[in-house]
Amino acid sequence: MAVRQKRKRKPKTESFKKLMELKVEETDMDEQLTALGLQPNYGNAVRMAALRKAAGGDMTAYRLIREEIGEPEEPEEQETPALLTAELGTLTDEELERLADGI
Repeated sequence: MAVRQKRKRKPKTESFKKLMELKVEETDMDEQLTALGLQPNYGNAVRMAALRKAAGGDMTAYRLIREEIGEPEEPEEQETPALLTAELGTLTDEELERLADGI
């Protein structure tokens, strides 16, 4: 990243960090965060919102949380081609050759 771009970005980043530290104004969220022993600030409120989205099935939120807490990503299961699931004894010579060639 160019030096000029970093200089422009730094004040925005610092401002956003300060805003995330502000006390939450919503009473319900304030109470929930406090009950969990967390500071009732917007940073924790955003984290709580991401957790709720992940719990509802939002995979993007789930991946974000895993990344933030340092958990490695689970490898995605690869689909097995139908040819590989067939019994080898039932394959023709042509099919066996294609399988050996990785086609």
